Amino acid sequence: MTEHSLNITNLNFPLALKDIPKFEILNPSISINVLSLDGKDFCIEYCSPERNRPHHVNLLLLGQKDNKHYICTKAMSRLVRGRTNYNGVTSLYFQRCFRPPYPRMYA
Repeated sequence: MTEHSLNITNLNFPLALKDIPKFEILNPSISINVLSLDGKDFCIEYCSPERNRPHHVNLLLLGQKDNKHYICTKAMSRLVRGRTNYNGVTSLYFQRCFRPPYPRMYA
């Protein structure tokens, strides 16, 4: 295995939510959070217990029943931005619950 490859030994794809902890064990430099959209609110499907890994991935799970897809979310602040009343203002969010703590204005 090279430095830039993933260890996917004994994992089946598309990866089930229950197998994400196995993926994290096989790849100790990566942590993953998965959330889904339920109407207007986000639901946390999986929240990694690993907090100090050098690489973190946020995934959005879309679809229904057997037809689900993961989408990599690079800018969580953009995803949750519409949840505040302050348009055009960058909002922060809590990594563990995906909720903005408060709108923050920058000078």
